[in-house]
Amino acid sequence: MMLHDENKVLFHGQHENVTYGKIVSAMKEIGADQCDVLFVHSEISFGMLEKGIRRNEIKELLLDAIKELNVKTLIFPTFTFSFCNQQVYDREKSPTAMGMLPEYVRKRPDAVRSDDPILSVAVLGEQEGFDKMVGSSSCGKGGIFHILHQTDKKVKFMFFGTSPLMCFTYLHYVEECFKVPYRYSRKFKGTIIEDGIKKEKEIDLYVRYKGVTATLPPNFMQELVQRDIVEVTNVGDSQISVADEKLSYEYISKMLKENPYICAIMPEGETLTEEYIYGDVTTM
Repeated sequence: MMLHDENKVLFHGQHENVTYGKIVSAMKEIGADQCDVLFVHSEISFGMLEKGIRRNEIKELLLDAIKELNVKTLIFPTFTFSFCNQQVYDREKSPTAMGMLPEYVRKRPDAVRSDDPILSVAVLGEQEGFDKMVGSSSCGKGGIFHILHQTDKKVKFMFFGTSPLMCFTYLHYVEECFKVPYRYSRKFKGTIIEDGIKKEKEIDLYVRYKGVTATLPPNFMQELVQRDIVEVTNVGDSQISVADEKLSYEYISKMLKENPYICAIMPEGETLTEEYIYGDVTTM
C-alpha cells in the first residue's frame, strides 16, 4: 500500500495528468528501485501544480514517492560551491541552489549533510560513510563520487524531472580520474561551521582553465540509452531517467580515452591559464 492515494493528481501536463502513482510506477519501470544507493538529481518540471497543493506539500509528496522505492540510501546533492564563492560553509544553515527538493531534504531532521564546502550532499537512510569526505578533493579521491564508485553497493543516479544532459556531475569525477588536459586541480581555502564551531579547511576542485567551456557530445544521451546505461521514461511535460554508476564510469572512461577533449570547447589561439574568478559559481 502506498503512502498516499495513488490517484492523487499532482501536476497537469500538456497531454496527461501526473498522479502520485504515475510517478512511483514510472520510477520502478526504469529500475530506480533496483539498487542499494540512489543519487537523486531533480527539477520539478512535470507540469502545472494541481490547485490546492501547497509548495511544502508537493515537496513532501515527491520525497514520499521516491521513498516508495524502498532504496536503503537516498542521496541528494546540496552543493553550495561556498569556497568557490569565498563564502563560509555552514553545514546546518548554508542553502543549496540545487533546487526545491534537495533544499527540502537538507532541512529535514532525518537527513545527514556532508562536510564538503563545495559539493555537499544530504543523505537519508543508511549512511555507510556517504556523509563524510575522506580526502581533500571535492570531486575526486575521497569525495562523494569517489566513495560511490568504490563501494560494493549497487549505485544508480536518478534524474527526476531533469536529464543527464543537464546535471550529470559524476562525469566530472571521471574527468578528474583521467586528468583531462582542459582542467586543473585548484586549492580553495575557507571556513566551515559545524555544530556552531568554526574551523579552517583546504579543499581541491578540478576546475576548467580560463576560457574553456564545458560541453557534451551531441549524441551523448542517445549513446547512453542505446548502450543500456540509462533507462528513461516520459512523465507529464518532463521525464525521469536512471543511470547505472559502474556502466556510466566505463562508458565515460572509454569516451575520454578516445578523445580527451570531447567534453570541452577550447579557446582559440589562447594559452591556457589558471586564472579563476570567484563569485556566482554554481557549476563545474
